[in-house]
Amino acid sequence: MSSPLLSLPNELVIAILSNLPIIDLFRCEQVCKTLHSLIKSSTELQYLIALEQAGYEDVPSSAVGIPTKLEKLKAAYESWHNLKARFVTEVEVTHRPSGIYDLCGGIYLLGEETRHTLYHLTLPQHEDDKPEWKGITVTESIIDMGLSVDEHDLIAIITTTPIPITEPEEQQLHEIGLHLLQFSTGQPHPDVKVHRLVVHRSKLDRPAIGMEIVGDNLILILSHWRGGPHRPEDRLFVFEWKTGKLKMSLVAPNRSYSGPIFLAEHYFLLPNSKKGLLEVWDIPRGTSEPSPSSPRCNLLLPTLAPGRIFTSISCRGEPNPMGDTSLPGSKFRHRPYQANTDSAIMIFNVNVEPSLNRFGIHLGHTYSFFVHRRSIINVVEGVEKGLYSDASVTNGSLPPATLPVGSPPIDIHFPGPSDKPTELPGHESPTVPWAEWGPKCTRWFEVDRLPTRWITTTAGQRAVLMGREPTGGTTFMVFDFNPWNVKRVAWEDKQRQRRRRERKGKGKAVEAEDEKEDLKGKGVDRGETQVEPPTIETGSVHSPSEDGREENGATSEAADDYFYHGSPTESIMALEGDIVLEPDGVEEVEDDEDGWVTEEDEGEGEGEVENDENEPPAQQPQPLPAAGGPLNFTMLDLQHLHPGFVALLFGENGAAIQAQLAALQAPIMNNDGLGHLGELLAPEEAGGSGSSDSSNGNGTRGGSSSHAMPGAWQESDEEREESVVQAASDDEWDDDDDDDRGRGYGRDQHGRPKNGVVYKQPNQVDKIGRSFESPIISELPFVQYVARNQPSYDGVLMDEERILGIVTDEMDVIKRVDVHYFG
Repeated sequence: MSSPLLSLPNELVIAILSNLPIIDLFRCEQVCKTLHSLIKSSTELQYLIALEQAGYEDVPSSAVGIPTKLEKLKAAYESWHNLKARFVTEVEVTHRPSGIYDLCGGIYLLGEETRHTLYHLTLPQHEDDKPEWKGITVTESIIDMGLSVDEHDLIAIITTTPIPITEPEEQQLHEIGLHLLQFSTGQPHPDVKVHRLVVHRSKLDRPAIGMEIVGDNLILILSHWRGGPHRPEDRLFVFEWKTGKLKMSLVAPNRSYSGPIFLAEHYFLLPNSKKGLLEVWDIPRGTSEPSPSSPRCNLLLPTLAPGRIFTSISCRGEPNPMGDTSLPGSKFRHRPYQANTDSAIMIFNVNVEPSLNRFGIHLGHTYSFFVHRRSIINVVEGVEKGLYSDASVTNGSLPPATLPVGSPPIDIHFPGPSDKPTELPGHESPTVPWAEWGPKCTRWFEVDRLPTRWITTTAGQRAVLMGREPTGGTTFMVFDFNPWNVKRVAWEDKQRQRRRRERKGKGKAVEAEDEKEDLKGKGVDRGETQVEPPTIETGSVHSPSEDGREENGATSEAADDYFYHGSPTESIMALEGDIVLEPDGVEEVEDDEDGWVTEEDEGEGEGEVENDENEPPAQQPQPLPAAGGPLNFTMLDLQHLHPGFVALLFGENGAAIQAQLAALQAPIMNNDGLGHLGELLAPEEAGGSGSSDSSNGNGTRGGSSSHAMPGAWQESDEEREESVVQAASDDEWDDDDDDDRGRGYGRDQHGRPKNGVVYKQPNQVDKIGRSFESPIISELPFVQYVARNQPSYDGVLMDEERILGIVTDEMDVIKRVDVHYFG
């Protein structure tokens, strides 16, 4: 059957294919040898696939060619995959820093003790780069700042200035100013009409600041944490920063707000500590539009235990989205691609304390949870479609947020002391219960033992944590929430388990055969059986089961394992092996030196691993039809392809084929979350092999722990059979893996976290109810990467390309920054 698509020149076919979603590219690769070869050999298509899987988007303005971009992507993947820095650069801090800092866009900024200068570094991208400190100085006392380096080359500096007293009875007031400067020069920004705005006047001089800048919008939060029982209310301002005009303003009870996160240019997320929820607010498109009177919607957080309150909820999502008219790229870094902002994870640090804490002592607990920005956007869109129930309940003791009289349209720099807050009428915002949005979208951890003073610990879909080695030094642990990497590492782990079982079974068969041959005096045939990959057939999924029996039905373990919201089946994954970011030269059994979880690590005590010639052959794809020959429908799963593309691919038969395919049910993976942690990076102290509860104890395989090192979880028999991080049954583990069950999944024989471990099962946080009414269940999958024996650090930070190790002196003052570059 001739195909109209394949009759076109290759350049046109590639141009057409480049507009397809990545999953459709994988499906097209299964059609015939021509398309398979074309997709495999096209650097452009390989780059698009690699971008999608890495969670990046292209920077069209980059002068770097596509082959070089692809090489950079693969090199970066390999470095992060093994958590091995390509180089480390030490940078001494030559000034005495203040507590002001930021890390974004390849820039590390650190304030100075006198609070008149902000020093910053352009972080190295090559080993021979020599970063130098540069400063931006203002005459007024600096409180804090915000950066929008990639999008606008902008730094917004918040200052405080005492207002001169003219009358003896007059109370001292302080003017809070906003300076809008060009980051690269330190001079007034060329796009700004008014370079210094008067934001507010207050009796207190140094409010806590939360600030984010996206597009034309600058969000600023002022919250006073000092001042006793008469602390001022929290204030939120949204400025059109280029014109200096105020778009909207909110007033809320003290310590309600600490910081916003942009979901897109015109709406943002605002954690409310007083109400225990996440508010989503719209921003007016222009200064002439009215301000919203209430949030677009609310997302409830887990219910607190009696006598507990949220004292603060800080948050961050890096990188920020960009405005609709902004172009991707940055003048400070020459990376040809950047993280997809919708795919980026957001971190929330949550502090819970007793409501009657009169002594000012920290008696509470700290939790961190992660969620993709896209997940929150999906929930907001789902609310508008009526997909969630409404749990709107107003706590009468908490006054709602209000707007000052004379709210926008306003063209002034100071709202005015006469503008008293007035409660706004308006409808009650729809409120989504925690149980309907939170468990599937988030991953919670207890972090009482970890420093949370620095929140710049996420970038893209990764988060970094730090722990101490018992013998000195530091452990880096990176959690990767990229669903492609979760599936890939899980698939690799499953192949290792399969090979181990086959080697064990083969070894027993060879021993029995040797005994027979010794008696008969004949040679031994050591031929091996080909491991046949599953194939997707019309109407059913066919996969040889691990014990030799065949399973037929709408789905199978293999198909269910590799469909992750539309991701490829195992046969497609096997076929496109080098399409995903396969590190060059890395064999399926990784070298012990990289700290990876190898078969030798998992099976110590089994004896020597057999030579490559005795290794079962890797899975091979089913034969594809020759060029110009009939298309192979048994390997095709095209029911999600656009009908127009199917018509182009199959010509006059396209409509009939599409109708057939539409009748099929696509196997969809059950997204049942992963593991969890609590003691994080420290060697396990409780619930190890000596745990009294061997079946459900903390740190045991198969248990449901609340705040142990990642690993222990409780799963049903069906979940155990489907799990890619546990064997299907106990007899699939080597004898010496019994010790691993006592240590807890994800730990080595010393009780330390292992590298390259996937967590898919739900975890429980606060199981005993110290802070919350019931245990928090969360399921967001992630991969754990570990790099041990790093130098001793007092903190770690992260951007898209690097991990920064922070070294402080005995007075907790930053003295040195070590830049670990991964790419």
